Amino acid sequence: MRKIFLIRHGRADLPESESYCIGKTDPPLSRLGAMQAALAGIKLQDEDIKQSYSSKLQRAAQTAKIMRYPNFELPELNELNFGEWDGLSFTEIKSGWPLLYRERAENPFIMPEGAENIEKAQKRMTQAFRRITEGTVGNVAIISHRSAMQLLLSSLLSIELNKAAKLNLPHGSITELNIQENDIYLAKEGRLPHPELSHENCIRLMEAAGASENQKRHGIAVADQCMRIVVTLAACGYYLDEQALYFAAMLHDIASDE
Repeated sequence: MRKIFLIRHGRADLPESESYCIGKTDPPLSRLGAMQAALAGIKLQDEDIKQSYSSKLQRAAQTAKIMRYPNFELPELNELNFGEWDGLSFTEIKSGWPLLYRERAENPFIMPEGAENIEKAQKRMTQAFRRITEGTVGNVAIISHRSAMQLLLSSLLSIELNKAAKLNLPHGSITELNIQENDIYLAKEGRLPHPELSHENCIRLMEAAGASENQKRHGIAVADQCMRIVVTLAACGYYLDEQALYFAAMLHDIASDE
């Protein structure tokens, strides 16, 4: 049996106060998105993944790089082109296309003017998946996008489009497919990674967040001081979770711009 891991890219660098419709629009990862990518990479580091394939869009290609896989970029794995909605906030879409916006509540794959054809998008994703699996051995990671992966899963698992649109694939999530002979099974859907932390993994998260060498040294120094306080408290009969406190102290400054 082999495993194919479908990873949704980390969060894109867009205002967090709004939700956006981004398909061909090509923002990079945000700091949070980079850390989501690092967590996915840490979670899968023992899965013996030999190769990854990502879309050519920045948010997916950067996710693959942060996950530390040798990666091929394939345009067939790109997100759908959402036409005149692409790059707009959903507040703007709701205001500008109220009727179509309401219709999409019933049929999420109704597309606006200028958007990519759903059947063609599903076909390119499925063909890319087949080429990847037929041209490789062992476990593989595919880093792509929510709507594109929903269409792929609809095709591979014979799920109706409306049901596939409800598959929960949050940023940085991992969906595991198992392939045995010619059969494909959904083993895990949209799992957010919660790997055990270690000193090395905390450094990896700090690097993904863009921490400087000074910030990394500062985090380690604060963590060491925290342990001295923990030992002192333990001598007085107050026992704390040393490991959790150490890693929290290491990462306390991770969002700082120095």
